[in-house]
Amino acid sequence: MSEITVISRPQGLCFAGNLPKLVLESAEDVRIQLYAGSQILLDETYTPDFDSRVTVDFKDIIINELFLKIPDSNLFFQSDTVKEFTIDINEGIATIEFDVLRADVKNLSQSPEIFSLKNFLTWQPKMKNITAEQPEYLTHYANYNAAQTRFMYAKAYFAGGATQNIRIGELSADFAYTVNINAIIKNLENIPEKLEVAIFKTDSPNVELLPKYQYYSIINKLPDEQYFLFENSLGGIDTVRCTGETTKT
Repeated sequence: MSEITVISRPQGLCFAGNLPKLVLESAEDVRIQLYAGSQILLDETYTPDFDSRVTVDFKDIIINELFLKIPDSNLFFQSDTVKEFTIDINEGIATIEFDVLRADVKNLSQSPEIFSLKNFLTWQPKMKNITAEQPEYLTHYANYNAAQTRFMYAKAYFAGGATQNIRIGELSADFAYTVNINAIIKNLENIPEKLEVAIFKTDSPNVELLPKYQYYSIINKLPDEQYFLFENSLGGIDTVRCTGETTKT
């Protein structure tokens, strides 16, 4: 059997919409299998082109395996937003393992690892005006060492200067979570003026903070408001708040 050289491949953490193609150099046919866990998604034999190259694009197959769910708890584990995949080349001659997050960033200028470490999975601004009744979610991909536990906290700021720390929950590495912001606000004794959501390295809101936070200013609801929830291109849930007269056609 001739030697196979890997020219390009998915590796580490990948965004589904930015998934690199598998490119091999080989003088002979190559059998390629793609697995999601133990489930086989693809089993094909490819013939090299005139440049002795085999190019395989797994993007559409993998995107169909990743799903976003509407949360039914305050801190919801998104079990299908990110998954581990394996490429097997010629029945074990070479294997490639990688994780894929249901995300797509146009003109991505940094690695998915760095992007997800610094950002929640939202395109909303760091400070956002919301009402206490507004359905609002914030999704986070826990991208860090599995031995280093992280915790999600919220801090409520009330009129008069009082504050309250809310422990949302513990986060396991390499998984995605969605927190229900509206539920946090409704569970407080009083409606705050502002809510801060942040990730901490240990189980205390007074220790080192990761460079990731989101602020919400709580404003009064106006008449005839409409809320629109949608999946954003990062695999999270965002809400658009609209006011004024609504016409349906």
